[in-house]
Amino acid sequence: MFRTPAEIQADLGGRIRALRLRRNVSQGTLALKAGVVRNSIVNLENGANSSLNTFIAALVALDAADALDKIAYAHQGPTPIEIYHKIPARQRASRHPDSLRKKAPPQAGPKDS
Repeated sequence: MFRTPAEIQADLGGRIRALRLRRNVSQGTLALKAGVVRNSIVNLENGANSSLNTFIAALVALDAADALDKIAYAHQGPTPIEIYHKIPARQRASRHPDSLRKKAPPQAGPKDS
């Protein structure tokens, strides 16, 4: 299901509002704890023009910043660069397969005396 950025912002704002109300915190108190003005919290909760900074500050003030770990650090495996550096150097075959065979020692022939 495709959602527009505005729809996602409205959904996140609603979730922040629900979390704030579950914690029994007023918008003014949340704004004070988050270090933003109350109008920023109102805008955030209404899905209006709000900044990422306000969103993160509100999560921290509500002691819910660990929720960001689910999206920000979702990939726990090695990065593609780490995988690349773990690949051993390629062993190249000789250009001349005959050079790998053991050569027989020269046979002693009749000596010219």
